[in-house]
Order: sequence, then C-alpha cells, then structure tokens
Amino acid sequence: MKFVWTERSLQWFERAAEETQFYRHLADKISPWLESDKVVYDLGCGAGFLSMEVAARVRQVIAVDINERVIDFLRKKLQENKIENVKPIVADWHTWRPAQPADVVILSYCNGILGCLPTLSALTGEHLIAVLPCSRREDSFNVNKLVRGGERTYGRETIPLAKRFLKEKGIPFQFIDCTGEFGQPLDFREEAGDFLHFYFDIVSEDLLEEYLRENLVSKDNGYYLPSQKRSGALIINKRDLFGK
Repeated sequence: MKFVWTERSLQWFERAAEETQFYRHLADKISPWLESDKVVYDLGCGAGFLSMEVAARVRQVIAVDINERVIDFLRKKLQENKIENVKPIVADWHTWRPAQPADVVILSYCNGILGCLPTLSALTGEHLIAVLPCSRREDSFNVNKLVRGGERTYGRETIPLAKRFLKEKGIPFQFIDCTGEFGQPLDFREEAGDFLHFYFDIVSEDLLEEYLRENLVSKDNGYYLPSQKRSGALIINKRDLFGK
C-alpha cells in the first residue's frame, strides 16, 4: 500500500477515522497509561487522530511529525473541535530535543523500537507505547490478488519483530491486541476505483470490477470498503529502558 499524504488522501483518512472510530477504540485500549495529569509525546503523529483522542484523557499532547501538510491539517482539526491541549510541532523526532521528557511517549505505526531505543528512552519519563502492525503482510482491504506482484509486505517494524528484539535485550513489556475495523467510506462506486488506484498498483481493470462486486458494500449514504487494521500495542516501562 502506497501511503502518501495529499489533500485527497487526508479526506479519505479523515472519513475512515471518524466513521470507524478506530483511534477512539485504540485510545481506550491504552487508557490505563493515560492519566489526567500526564504529558504525552505522540511521535510521528501523522494526521493526529490518535493525538486528539488521547488529549481527552491527559493534560497535554505534543504531536510531532516531519510532514508540514499533516501538521497543518491537524491544526485545522484542533480549531474545528476546540481542542486546546494538543500542541502540533513540525520536527523529525529522531533529532528533536525537547526541554524535558514526557510522562508517556506514543510511537504509532512508526519505526523506532529496533533502531532508536536510546532516543526513545531519553524522551520517555514513565512509559513508552509502541503501536505496530501485527504482520509484515500487506493485507489492507484484502487486495493481494488485485495488485501487481501479488502479496506485498510492510516496510516497517511489526509486533513480532519488536517482541523478539525486546526479549533479546531482556526488556519486559506488556502486549495489547488493538485490532479493529478501519475500512473506507465512499460517496459513490467510481470513487472506490479511484481510492484503490491511488493506493495500489492494480493489475487489471477486470479484476478490479470483480473485486468491487465481491467486497464493496452498498450503504444508505454511499459505499464502504471493509478492512481490518491488525495491530497491537507494546507497553514498556521507562525503568526497564534505563541504560538500554
């Protein structure tokens, strides 16, 4: 799946996030570590939907992403929703040096556990929460037979890889299954084709039509492409990161 932030992809992502409530459910799953007095760094925050959900549970969220487009998008969403305790920052978290660590650091669908643990440890005061896909297999929207080259894989860290790394380092962690529905709402049938062409290298228009007949769900207000976002969260205590 080619993931590129454009005005249109942000619109699609916003509709999916709001209709499925995936990020609200994710925030519920990690809420035991999101107490009302905590400051949270959301590193690689993307469009900021998790930042906004976390903000309802903590004192402040610092949302950091290197992409100016998504940070501008997040600023507008914060104004629309009158959320005042999220501070968006355009920065590369790998080199970003805040004055002090956060109570909780969240790293969602972003590499860092395997290669940047010392940096994450320095940014973390109490807990590090890494949200990662459960598999390197690219199974979004069940499109493997539809895309050129067949089965694709993620180029990012996964739960099994991170678990194995942490065990080898002797770092304890807790695991939470965060799998949830994150399909795509669409206004009309042709838009489903536009969406799939945007994200995937479609091998055949005939296969695309067959795929849409099998998978596209008609709803009263449009259409919907179902998809399960298979992910999990690893919770790591700061004291277990000391010196790692």
